[in-house]
Amino acid sequence: MNLNQQFELVRQSPTVSLSDRINALKATGRQLVGLQVGDPDFSTHPSIIDVALKAMQDGLTHYGPAIGTPELRKAIAAKLLRDEGVTYHPASEIMVTHGGIHAYYLAMQSILNPGDDVLVPDPSWATHENMATMLRGNVIRVPAPAEAGFIPQFDSWLRALTPKTKAIVLNYPSNPTGAYPTREYLQRLQDLAKEHNLWIVSDEVYGSLYYGERPASAAAFDGAKERTLLVNSLSKSYA
Repeated sequence: MNLNQQFELVRQSPTVSLSDRINALKATGRQLVGLQVGDPDFSTHPSIIDVALKAMQDGLTHYGPAIGTPELRKAIAAKLLRDEGVTYHPASEIMVTHGGIHAYYLAMQSILNPGDDVLVPDPSWATHENMATMLRGNVIRVPAPAEAGFIPQFDSWLRALTPKTKAIVLNYPSNPTGAYPTREYLQRLQDLAKEHNLWIVSDEVYGSLYYGERPASAAAFDGAKERTLLVNSLSKSYA
C-alpha cells in the first residue's frame, strides 16, 4: 500500500531515538542521567496533582469545550499578561491543545499552503522542520552558529527570504541551545515580518527556564500580535 510521500521527507528525531535507547538501558539496571529530552528533573507540584485528582473525582472526565475550559483560558491570559506583558482575549485568542507539539502543528497548518517557504533557525528542535515538511511547506534552514551565540546573524534572515516565504519560526529560549536574543533583535525581526507580510510562529515553551535577563516574548511589541502565533506548554515550567 502506498503511504503519504511526505513521510519520506521527515527526519527521525535524534532526541526521541536517544530517549528510547536510554530508557531501554535504564530498564536493564544501568544508572544513567538522561540529558536528551526537555523533561524537568523536579516532580509535578503536589497542588497541581491535588487539583487534577479532585477534578477527576468530581466527574470532569468527559468532553469539554473544544478550545479549553473558560477558567483555564482565563488563567492562561492572566499568565501571559503577568509574565510576557501581552494581552490576549481568553474567549477569542487562546486555544488549549494536547501539548505544545499539537499547538505548533495547528499554528503551522492554519497559515501554510503547499509550497510555502518557512524559515527555521539551525540548530533547532527537529519537530519545527518536520511539521512544516509534513504540511508540504519548504523549510529553509537559517544558520545560527556557535560563534554567534547560536542566534542567526540578521543578514542570514535577509539572505534566506524568497518570494514564497510565508513564516519565520522562532524558538527562544532555544531547544537545544538555551540561547535567546535581545529585545532589539526581536524588534528587528518583527519589522522584517511586517515589511514582507510574514507570520511569526514563536515556540516559547522554555520561556520560564533562563539564567539571565528574562527573555522577551516575540509578541511583546507594538503591532506584533496581529502576525505572531505563540506556542506554549505546561510541560517544562510545571512538569
